[in-house]
Amino acid sequence: MTKEKIKLSKDKKEAYELLQSMRGQYIIGQALYLAISKLKEVPKERREISNMADMELLAEQLFNIGYAPTKLIYEGDAFKDLLDKSQMGVLSNIVDDKSEDSEDTNNKLKN
Repeated sequence: MTKEKIKLSKDKKEAYELLQSMRGQYIIGQALYLAISKLKEVPKERREISNMADMELLAEQLFNIGYAPTKLIYEGDAFKDLLDKSQMGVLSNIVDDKSEDSEDTNNKLKN
């Protein structure tokens, strides 16, 4: 029996390479978190519990590099204050002010 190599299209090869990279794993983990969150909004009688459980298993065991930080961003109290401040422009004002030296910027970050 001879082994035949399967020729992949350029796009499929690129997709496999992305999947195996840290970025690809992050993206899949992020997508799984968002998909699970959306599925939790489906009425209970139509909710596919086993699919959600399998998605959580995949996310936590294989794609946690993207799943965990995304979960923290959307659910973690530690990030809520930071997100609120950045949305109000507090952090962007500090970062964008390039005329000040780093000591003044560090003092602003502490306050």
